[in-house]
Amino acid sequence: LIRIGLTDTFEMRLEWPTQTFIHRDTKNNGLKDLALGFKTQISQQQGWIPQFSIAGRLFIPNGDKKLSSSHVDPELQTILSYVLNERFSLFGNVNVGGTGSQNKRFAQFSSSLGLGANLGNSLSAFIEYFGFYPVQAGNRNLHSLQTGLVYQLTHHLQLDARVGTGLNRYADDLFTGAGLSWRF
Repeated sequence: LIRIGLTDTFEMRLEWPTQTFIHRDTKNNGLKDLALGFKTQISQQQGWIPQFSIAGRLFIPNGDKKLSSSHVDPELQTILSYVLNERFSLFGNVNVGGTGSQNKRFAQFSSSLGLGANLGNSLSAFIEYFGFYPVQAGNRNLHSLQTGLVYQLTHHLQLDARVGTGLNRYADDLFTGAGLSWRF
């Protein structure tokens, strides 16, 4: 993820295509689609009111055929975060996107809720539930749980690693990931 801060509350984003390895089906390995987007902060945390941001992105169909919908797929995210104290915070989002599967377009809703912990020395950890709620193309809702670590190398550069598991039969049994975020 490349984030370019244009103001204190607005950034442009470039999500580089990620390499995906699906163990059970080697025919679906490859690059996912590139995404172009933005994130803007609407309000700061005040009392019991959480910090609120909105993000949008367009997935550009440049990934491998088995991993791309072959269409431009929009997504809108509402992002909430709430600092409980200097060590713990809550975060979550509610999203809606237009996606495609088997040459059919449909709306897909998703959400997450997580707990973050500051471990000190630029290291933090998190645990997060997330789900996808298709309204068409099989109506198979996916529920997953992940945990991970985030290490902030500098104010503008961070690394993350995560591991998770599906909570129902439609979600992946095990998944991992790693990332690099750099803010210009």
